[in-house]
Amino acid sequence: MYKVGDKVVYATTGVCEVEKIENKQFGNIFKNYYILKPLLQPISAVFVPTDNERLTCKIHPVLTREQFDNVFENYSKCEDVWVDEENLRRSLFDEILITGERAHLISMIRNLHKHQQYQFSNGKRLHLADERLLKLAETILFDEIKYVYSIEQDEVIEFLKKKLNLIEF
Repeated sequence: MYKVGDKVVYATTGVCEVEKIENKQFGNIFKNYYILKPLLQPISAVFVPTDNERLTCKIHPVLTREQFDNVFENYSKCEDVWVDEENLRRSLFDEILITGERAHLISMIRNLHKHQQYQFSNGKRLHLADERLLKLAETILFDEIKYVYSIEQDEVIEFLKKKLNLIEF
């Protein structure tokens, strides 16, 4: 259970603050909602029913710098995340987006970028599902990194390369 003032990452929205927890009526139904105020996106509020496990499992506490540094230090031990078969890949990546495991998000983004470069080199582009997944993963991870490390959007990729000792991302 989150409390007012907590900084969280919400699935498709990125970094938010739990602004309120209140009972709201939508239609004839009253429910308790987390009212999340996005801190880095131009969205007014996100309402997440507190009793909806499918949605609340997409809320994760914002990592501290120390926790992120630990993710970066242990990233090389993370299993590479890629599946060639599109439907299985989509399922795997959807699960990574839900769990919010940062090392897997990094791997997912890196591999989608590699696949995108491969597709471009063959005169093709990413499938729409892969483009959507890449955008969502970048929103989640990049917003959190921008927030935690106080950096700008255009600095995130170089920051990750440096932290992960990578030549390309």
